[in-house]
Amino acid sequence: GLRVSECSPEQLASNSTQACRVLADPQGPFAACHQTVAAEPF
Repeated sequence: GLRVSECSPEQLASNSTQACRVLADPQGPFAACHQTVAAEPF
């Protein structure tokens, strides 16, 4: 797995934003879930 200690704070911030973006994408694989679970926190 990913060893967080090897990542800079900038890398962690960038990766978390990119990784979570897929959850909120209205055209993404989780789009159908948005009716049940709000995507805004992600």
